[in-house]
Amino acid sequence: MPTAPPIAHRSTHTHVDPFGHPRLDDYHWMRQEIVAPNATNVSPAQEDVLAYLEAENQHTIQSLNTTAELQETLYQEMTKRLAPDDDTVPVLRSEYYYRTQYKAGLEYPQYQRSKQYDGGFKTYLDVNELAVDYTYYQVGAIAVSPHNDRIAYSQDTIGRRNYTIHLKDINGSDVTDLPLGDTTGAIVWGAVDTLYYVKKDHTLRPHQIWRYNISLKKSELLYEEADALYRVFLTKTKDKKYILLGIASSLTTEYRYIDTQQRTGNFTTFVPRAYKEEYHISHHQDKWYIRTNKDGADNFTIMTCPQDATNRDAWQTYLPYDQNVYTTGIDVTAKYMVRSVRIAGQTEIIFTSWDNKEDRRLVLPEESYTIKASSNYETDALGYRLRYTSMTTPVSTLELKLDTWELVTLKEQVVVGTFDKVNYTSKRLYAQSSDGTQIPISLVYNKAYTDHHKQPLLLYAYGAYGYAIDPYFSSARLSLLDRGFVFAIAHVRGGNDFGHQWYEQGKFLHKKNTFEDFIACGRYLQQNEWCDPSQLFAMGGSAGGLLMGAIINMAPDMWRGVIAAVPFVDVLSTMLDDTIPLTVGEYEEWGNPNKEAYYHYIRSYSPYDNITEQDYPHMLVTSGYHDSQVQYWEPTKWVAKLRAYKTDDNLLLLHTNMEAGHGGASGRYRMYKETAMEYAFMLHLAGLSE
Repeated sequence: MPTAPPIAHRSTHTHVDPFGHPRLDDYHWMRQEIVAPNATNVSPAQEDVLAYLEAENQHTIQSLNTTAELQETLYQEMTKRLAPDDDTVPVLRSEYYYRTQYKAGLEYPQYQRSKQYDGGFKTYLDVNELAVDYTYYQVGAIAVSPHNDRIAYSQDTIGRRNYTIHLKDINGSDVTDLPLGDTTGAIVWGAVDTLYYVKKDHTLRPHQIWRYNISLKKSELLYEEADALYRVFLTKTKDKKYILLGIASSLTTEYRYIDTQQRTGNFTTFVPRAYKEEYHISHHQDKWYIRTNKDGADNFTIMTCPQDATNRDAWQTYLPYDQNVYTTGIDVTAKYMVRSVRIAGQTEIIFTSWDNKEDRRLVLPEESYTIKASSNYETDALGYRLRYTSMTTPVSTLELKLDTWELVTLKEQVVVGTFDKVNYTSKRLYAQSSDGTQIPISLVYNKAYTDHHKQPLLLYAYGAYGYAIDPYFSSARLSLLDRGFVFAIAHVRGGNDFGHQWYEQGKFLHKKNTFEDFIACGRYLQQNEWCDPSQLFAMGGSAGGLLMGAIINMAPDMWRGVIAAVPFVDVLSTMLDDTIPLTVGEYEEWGNPNKEAYYHYIRSYSPYDNITEQDYPHMLVTSGYHDSQVQYWEPTKWVAKLRAYKTDDNLLLLHTNMEAGHGGASGRYRMYKETAMEYAFMLHLAGLSE
């Protein structure tokens, strides 16, 4: 029998909010500074939190003890579907072909290159060697020097997304530890002896751009963004002529540029920021091409201007604006501008010749899929790389031959075992939300199971930041489908599935649309016999975890079980505390609760603040102790309060990975341990654990 759940002690803290509204918080004491690995100066309050997290982890292990064998079976299934030795398709960058290689039994990749496409590859960075002394390890970026003789790479060893930058001779083993810490991990080479990088402040906001002179061993601050609403980032134009400094909030962007070979001096402003105006720039030959929402083009239009005249008055329309085409990105090749777009909720790629006389859209065979531009570093390449997947098709690397328009599959990700895509069916359905809006659902199932009204179903969604969850393949998911589960994605508002307005309708004072959309999708699936109504499961992570917190308060009786991964659930407290990492930048997503309208609206849905005495579904909540996006105390407090208020005997489990952050465990195999636990939790509740 499982142990009794840990009961967190109560110590009432009163939040007095900007408008004098008191909020009682019995678990505020759980918010403590994170204890660094191998720390010796741990306070009694920190020890209390660590002891509570350990008690919750032990309770989860005990409660799922009957599924231990199933968890191991699932883990073995998932990892054995991975090709033991696996290489990515080589891609040309400058003079070399680059690829990533995985070897059987090793957790991390080896990065390799060769002068030939089909052989002679040598490893220039083995992440397995770098990670040997760490329980968590992540390479953030690898940047090859202009002369192809050195690399700079960044690493995170606790999961906090705070990276240090290192330098290595590409043909040797010696690594130089640069004094470049507290960075985003992004690295851009300038001239042969200069590196540009981005530093974070104490709230983990990217706020400074630095240039490091390797020869002089000296860093120079080039730009600091004082407004906490904005973050900064770096990139380089495809023709390698300019380094770009980006400054962005959720609603506004600004760019500055500097010649790549310039060792001194600073960035030139492209055009100053204008509130609620976004623009993104690409350089080709002697012109700039601008993707912008200027003048009300909320789904973005393409403009152009001369290289030496970038002021807004010089911008000219390059392609006419089409409200029905949401342009999410542009790329440049010698003959074509390549646009990544969304049309009627579907990802598409459009190739337009520079003289505007030729406009081609790819025609793909499946009803619902995801296609994106992939690794295309050389402007004059004869082939254009694309990444393709669907609910039934593993991730595939495609190449479009630009001279013949032949579309070739270079590689489809290998799924070891008996998998055959013809045994699975994918559907596109629509549910009507509470305001009448039609919400798409992407659904997949194993054809061997046809009595859908008797089957369990897992419904997944995210619904924030204008980020769409497009149809995608998962080899791990086969362990659910092959046991009779149906899997579905609800394309709720808050993403950008149907353009910018789809995003706007799920944020600020319209955030509840996201929750209503998800509930409507669940009810549609129940009422139209896509599942056993008593076996509907829900899952979401991060901002999708907020969605899980809202739907269990709003419709607790709908769900057999809910998995909330690193959930953002103490929304009001976090958004009122600008000392917490990333809070101020989030004002343009959720609203600033220091303004009364936003305060009351956020309070009306914030999961932690809306827990009531009622029955809740079975729940598994996962967290990362070093999480930089959703601090560990949010899911911890939420579980403690739920346990105090809920009136049922259903499972309520909290699993905190003490060695990882927002993305969970690192490593090719290790990551599936948590997936196996989540699947075993659902299969057990669905009566499919045998």
